Amino acid sequence: MKRLGMAGSRLKPLTVKEIEKLTAVPPPCIKHRYLGGVPGFALVHTPAGYTGYGLIYRADGKRKKLTLGSTKRLTLGDARKLATRFRNEIEAGGDPHGEKLQQRQRAAKLRQAEIDKERLDVERLWETYMQQVASQLRTRSSCHNIHPI
Repeated sequence: MKRLGMAGSRLKPLTVKEIEKLTAVPPPCIKHRYLGGVPGFALVHTPAGYTGYGLIYRADGKRKKLTLGSTKRLTLGDARKLATRFRNEIEAGGDPHGEKLQQRQRAAKLRQAEIDKERLDVERLWETYMQQVASQLRTRSSCHNIHPI
């Protein structure tokens, strides 16, 4: 029996022409068609006509899907190389989808920190302005002390 490598798959890798035939008509619901060559490497086809490449795998006992890109922006060969790279990372114990989510969360926290900083700057400016305005206001007693020329 032939042993499969880390990035081997039992499925025969599909070609671009075979994929074009599969995606000629939009499906009634979202379909994941495994493309072979790399375990979990799949074509995602939606009723809206979108086609893209993804990598379906398990991490921490949960099924996860990593989107690799649209078929319009990514060739089959490039998508297969990406899938191989991510599959090797998964086999080494990584979780690319989880890392992607963590990066998004870190970016969201940084954006929120910037918004909070700007809000504090505006609040500080407002307080400074109000103190200046208040210092320029005259009291009733000071108005009576004004002498006409």
